[in-house]
Amino acid sequence: MKLLTFLALPLLLFTLACKTEAAENAIPCEAGNHLNDLVSLPDGTALRVIEVNDYFCPCNVQCVWGGYLEVIVQAEGTNRGPDTIGWQNRVATYGDYAVTLGEIYNQPDCGGRLAAEAFCFEVRVE
Repeated sequence: MKLLTFLALPLLLFTLACKTEAAENAIPCEAGNHLNDLVSLPDGTALRVIEVNDYFCPCNVQCVWGGYLEVIVQAEGTNRGPDTIGWQNRVATYGDYAVTLGEIYNQPDCGGRLAAEAFCFEVRVE
């Protein structure tokens, strides 16, 4: 009986440690941008946030770095394809304007997961 208990205890601890990562609750953010938002340019045109990619390191995993957020924007009403901003200073240029990803207001704790629509971030137009 002691042997059975000895074998069952590590198995139980192992299964309890292997939980799936649930999506974290989003922090309300009024000042930032979200998926599907329009970002106005000074000339009256706009960019739509069409995709948000979460590449942050998951919790309970050792990563070389913490990860990053990547945002895909597309000019409204043009034939121009989507542009990626947010990793290694990727800059999308629209006429005289440079568009970059700024502050990420609700980066997940310890690299957990947020749904794409839950992210809140700054899109800078310079």
